[in-house]
Amino acid sequence: MTLHITGDAAADAQALLQERLTERLRTSELSVWRSLTSVDPFHALVICWLDDIRSFSDASKATCAMCERVVRTQLMPAFGHLTIGEITRKPIEDHLGILRARSEDAAGRSQEVLELLLDFGIGEGAIDSNPMDAVSPGHRAHGCLGNLDDHRNVVRGRIELRREERRHQA
Repeated sequence: MTLHITGDAAADAQALLQERLTERLRTSELSVWRSLTSVDPFHALVICWLDDIRSFSDASKATCAMCERVVRTQLMPAFGHLTIGEITRKPIEDHLGILRARSEDAAGRSQEVLELLLDFGIGEGAIDSNPMDAVSPGHRAHGCLGNLDDHRNVVRGRIELRREERRHQA
């Protein structure tokens, strides 16, 4: 299912975005993978994230294929043996350093996918913060995957809802 957010006016677009977020949240409430935790294997997060970008975003098939390729060829070999919670600044910087020695473009793609993937993990409640935030500023991604703005907006909405849930629980 792909939903498109368009509108003649900013208010129309905002209303459509809110409707889309509501649909995404309703669907995730029904999904078994909603219960991801920091002790789950990295590949469980990958499966959920790839399904999310295919099902709940306007990402092109080429963008989805690029994300899948980066996960398969770069991230799973580096992080596949870890749990979600074990992915911290140090292994990320080590991984990016190795890639950067071979190809700055490969490192940029890996970094961008990893940042999106870990933000998704926050939105799903598996982790509380993105370890990419601690990666030195010189290692930031450069938007090399294509248009994933829709996905980013949905994930940001999930993160904000998680933060609000925690505030109410405290």
